[in-house]
Amino acid sequence: MTKELKELSPAAEATLVALSKQAREAELKSNFEEAERLLLAAWAVIPEPKLDYIRGQISSVSMVKFYRDNARFEKARDWLEIMSRSYGSPTDPYVMLLSGTVAYEAGDLEAAAQVFGSLYAEDGARPFDAIDPKYLTFIKSRVRKGRK
Repeated sequence: MTKELKELSPAAEATLVALSKQAREAELKSNFEEAERLLLAAWAVIPEPKLDYIRGQISSVSMVKFYRDNARFEKARDWLEIMSRSYGSPTDPYVMLLSGTVAYEAGDLEAAAQVFGSLYAEDGARPFDAIDPKYLTFIKSRVRKGRK
């Protein structure tokens, strides 16, 4: 059974959204230190226990993507752990999908193939619909070669 996640207060939600928007603007200007500071400030707005809030789940995903996209793979993996707790399991398909993207971008193609191969075997191309098509192309090429 999935637990019901809480909403933030309107004031906290407004603060988190404003900080997240500023973080995105900083990242677009290649000011990664400022973007990270703002994202962590947004995370701090969420009350404890953070993973009881929908924004805790959303923010953990954002942190994984931020660190992955900025080649800070150890931090991305740390946030994957938090994300997996927010989703209830490291085998949640979305957690696995992001885990595969982190492995791929970090150059760990064997780990990426293992994760993507599992998802592809279970659900075909569907899990890959909303992400960069290069990941689906990668796993399809591995499957064609008889490797996962």
